[in-house]
Amino acid sequence: MGKINILVYGNHGISNLSLSQTVDMFKQKYRNRYALLVVDSIQLANEPWEDSTALLAIPGGQDLEYLKHLGGLANNKIKQYVEQGGKVLGICAGAYYFSSTCVFEPNSELEVIGDRPLKFFPGECRGAAYPGFRYNSEVGARAVKMRLNTEVLTPNLASKEYIESLKSPFLYYNGGGYFVGAGDTKYDVTGGTRNEVQVLAWYPNDVFDPYNRDKVVENAPSMILCRVGKGLALLSGVHFEVSYSAFSIHRHSLPEHVLHDLKKSQQDRLKLLDLIFYHLGLQESWLPDGTKPVKIENDLAITPSYIVPIKNVSVTEVANFTYKMRSLSSNGLIRDSFDNIKFDILEQLEAKEQQARPENQDQNLDSQDARGDKRPIELYFCNYGTSSLDHKKLKFDLSLFKNHMNMNKTTHFGSWVIYTDITTSTQTFLEK
Repeated sequence: MGKINILVYGNHGISNLSLSQTVDMFKQKYRNRYALLVVDSIQLANEPWEDSTALLAIPGGQDLEYLKHLGGLANNKIKQYVEQGGKVLGICAGAYYFSSTCVFEPNSELEVIGDRPLKFFPGECRGAAYPGFRYNSEVGARAVKMRLNTEVLTPNLASKEYIESLKSPFLYYNGGGYFVGAGDTKYDVTGGTRNEVQVLAWYPNDVFDPYNRDKVVENAPSMILCRVGKGLALLSGVHFEVSYSAFSIHRHSLPEHVLHDLKKSQQDRLKLLDLIFYHLGLQESWLPDGTKPVKIENDLAITPSYIVPIKNVSVTEVANFTYKMRSLSSNGLIRDSFDNIKFDILEQLEAKEQQARPENQDQNLDSQDARGDKRPIELYFCNYGTSSLDHKKLKFDLSLFKNHMNMNKTTHFGSWVIYTDITTSTQTFLEK
């Protein structure tokens, strides 16, 4: 089975900010290549997700909640998945959890110290690297300028010009740790097994030991890559998933200079993401001149989806269905946590096609894309069944399928069909 899914843990203890930004990060880069699924501890414990998963990510939040709810079967499956060649990403609390030992704010009211079960990094993740952290607050948040290990991060095909163009980005930080002793071992990221760990980036030399805030820790590793059996674990104490655009006056409060630093580093952050995902196997190849990664996400274009009544569906049922869809939408848009879905009735749309897509609306959609917002997925209801799609160049014979289903003895199964050539997630439509 192909590795078609990216799983993001979104259950107990997860920070809403880190979860939403992790989801947006993957959606913006790989929405047309991978199915992105937010999963809980029960799914990780009980469902057969391993063979189809390209990456499992655990964002920031509260490590103790992960320990409580991922224990037992879920942890065993995660460990076996990685050892057999899978890849995991741990950010902030996820990095604490994936380390052998978590040391967080010792000798304080927030103290959390203890061994962790998975031990993908065979050492201690110690934090917070900077003082002032408070849960559900930006009090201790800051923009931290990374020092990148370009020798390890850049692929062999990367040109000298590309390597020299890499700048140390400011990344959002709020409570993450550093990896004690990670610089003492090295790992060949090209696939060798001579060692276990390689440092991808360091904090600036302004980190203070949480056990003694008067003691400066130089060359504290902020991001590492660990080989675990045949698999990989990338752990980060900084939130490279967080964009400056996540912060608005209504939801979060950051000092102006922090927002300024994050904003000016946006392009360098995106370039760093390409390198991170290249090493995690999501970015499959590098252009021959080594200047930039191949944009895999543009290989496939999302096509419209059609809801088609196949059997003799009553007029009342059709009316109730379209009424519910209209009531879910706002100005024709159904807003989902992953996608914005543009809903319309196909026959009505074609009758007023020029009015349905005014020039200024297209311009608005384009400007939204430029800001990183989501372009709507088109979802059309076919009021008259398959006949309304006769002029469409479909790759599936809906009329033949309709004839087959009408000969079936069942009363409800097959009454409705959702058809599309390419979409982002069938789960989104089914849940809606």
